[in-house]
Amino acid sequence: HTHTRTRTRARAHRAGMHRTGCLIGCLRKVQHWSHISICDEYRRFSHPKSRALDQQFIELFDTSKVQYDARYKPKWLDA
Repeated sequence: HTHTRTRTRARAHRAGMHRTGCLIGCLRKVQHWSHISICDEYRRFSHPKSRALDQQFIELFDTSKVQYDARYKPKWLDA
């Protein structure tokens, strides 16, 4: 049972890392990074398990749908 739980946690951890990579990639788009820079950063941190579908998700992410109150916009968002 312990071995099965360990494998399940490891799988969830890897999936979490990929979701984090997608989130950061989308954030970089909101920050107006170039697509090449976003993909380079994604691959650098996801290697050797980079996923083409994750990169496609980032590429197709529509930043115009991101809504926020400009009064609370963090300064690093313009970085």
